[in-house]
Amino acid sequence: MKKIREVDVPVIAQVTGLAVAAGAQLAIAADITIASENAKFSVPGAKTIGLYCHSPAVELARAVPRKIAMDLLVTGDFLEASDAYRAGMISRLVGDYDACVAAVEDVINKIENTSRSVQALGKQKFYDQVDLPIQDAANLMENAMYENLQLADTQIGINSFMEKKKPQWTHSNAKQDP
Repeated sequence: MKKIREVDVPVIAQVTGLAVAAGAQLAIAADITIASENAKFSVPGAKTIGLYCHSPAVELARAVPRKIAMDLLVTGDFLEASDAYRAGMISRLVGDYDACVAAVEDVINKIENTSRSVQALGKQKFYDQVDLPIQDAANLMENAMYENLQLADTQIGINSFMEKKKPQWTHSNAKQDP
């Protein structure tokens, strides 16, 4: 699951049914999780086989309030998609399987129309700062903004915006002076 944070592209999970134990962990660990209304999430190890869901607890504790995480971990109960959405476990809640597939395709299309190097830097810095104290996070992100401005793709984006044309991304980590 650590690799999900380390890979330089956003990882999208699509849940249209049951996400149980490691499946729930994967859905929770993804950068973006889109679920249909009939999806359900559970970490039932302690209840079903006497093996507490230790690994899923890592992501669960960071995705939802502690009381909800502990409730799920100790009872093994299922969390309905609507409750998972309200708790912050999933990014988007859609009606059914087809709507879920369409929503995932929409997100992928939006990501594909951006610079991969900008996305990679943004994702890395997001996770670098998320558990830091606020002042340290602010300092890190201030430096990240300057690093982002040095990317050639950022300069291409700024110029394209000013010229009112679609940017032609290089997707490289090439740098240039802002």
